Order: sequence, then C-alpha cells, then structure tokens
Amino acid sequence: MADAMSETIKLIKPYGRATQARITVLDMLLSATHAISHAELESALLSAGRQIDRVTLYRALEWLVSKNLAHKIPGRDRVWRYSAAYRKPITTFIFIARTVTRPSAWPAPKRI
Repeated sequence: MADAMSETIKLIKPYGRATQARITVLDMLLSATHAISHAELESALLSAGRQIDRVTLYRALEWLVSKNLAHKIPGRDRVWRYSAAYRKPITTFIFIARTVTRPSAWPAPKRI
C-alpha cells in the first residue's frame, strides 16, 4: 500500500501540491476497475475508512481532471463518472454500449 501511495504522490507532484485528499482520490481511481461516480467514490472511501467531505472530494476530482490525471466521463444516466488517466490523455476511446451503462476505455488504434 505504501508503494502505491508513493507512486500516486509521484504522479501528482509535477502538477502541484500532493494533498491528502488528492492522493487518496487518485489512489482510489487507480485501483478502480471501471469509471466510478462521485457517490460511488464517496461510498468506497467510507468503506475503506477514509473520510473526505463531499466538497473536498469534488474539488480533488476537478483538480485531477484539470491536470489530466483523471477523465470525467458523462453517463447515459446524466451522472459524471471518473477514471484515472495517468497516461497520455488521447490514448483511449470511451464507449458506452446501448445495453451496458458502465463506460469502458479501449486503447487507441495504432497508426500505420
């Protein structure tokens, strides 16, 4: 866990202060298997014993998105979902299938 946190701090440091909220939120996004909503993230943080108030969570998510460390993905249900984007921002496409409501990221095709 300490190694994961230090890696998270290394991702954040070049863009600004590595606050506890930013570290915790990015760490949760990095460990998530799919894009998650603000409410899902808040619930996951509570069950992990990490309490962050809603405003701080929102600000941390918006800061991560502004620094291209996270993607903000609109859902068909009009709920924004977030996923880690520690790679180059243009390397994935986001698809939402008609029968599936959970967004999925696919690698971009290689140019010939």
